[in-house]
Amino acid sequence: MKRLTRGLRFCEALLFPRRCPFCDEVLGFSGPCAACTPKRMAQTRGAGQPIPPQAHTFDALDAIYAPYFYEDDVRAAVLRLKFEDRPDLADPLGAQQAAFLRAAGCAETIDAVCFVPSTRRRRKERGYDVPLLLARAIGGEIGKPILRALEKTRETEQQKGLSGQERRENLKGSIGVRAGVSVQGKRLLLVDDVITTGATMSACAEALRAAGAAACIGTGIAVVRQ
Repeated sequence: MKRLTRGLRFCEALLFPRRCPFCDEVLGFSGPCAACTPKRMAQTRGAGQPIPPQAHTFDALDAIYAPYFYEDDVRAAVLRLKFEDRPDLADPLGAQQAAFLRAAGCAETIDAVCFVPSTRRRRKERGYDVPLLLARAIGGEIGKPILRALEKTRETEQQKGLSGQERRENLKGSIGVRAGVSVQGKRLLLVDDVITTGATMSACAEALRAAGAAACIGTGIAVVRQ
């Protein structure tokens, strides 16, 4: 059975070769992308370092982690995942988030992985849920279960272009814990793609805390440099 599984994976790799999530070049069986990895150093944050709270809204969060700044090749990768029908990029990008969390020493401390809920409109437009795909990738990497804890209680306007205060007002009362889901006493990892001001994650964390979560740590692929 193991030989069969390895054979199937080999055939899959031949038919659908891996691509670099950042520059989209075919990687095949090679390791990190030699073409863009050196350039990406400028967008890489210090290994395992939490995002400083001074320029972001961190209410109800213990810490937020992101391996990259939202710039250049990293920004291109996120936009490709979100708007160019590339759900396959969630796995390598989620793996980057998981590696960063392990470097921070917090991957082992959480009980479950949850994710920022998308609007129905966004899920319908894309055909997939980006934070959910990232959560699955991270959960698989660190060996933690996925918990569908949060839901949108009302549709909201797009956050893009809004100030920090406008984002908080837009999100107020729009996120809650799903009926029948218990987060009591759990240490949760909250997953999103990009952290701009932290308002979305904070709204999610507030709902989780109000429902009894013991801790809430956030993670994104990238953070907007302030």
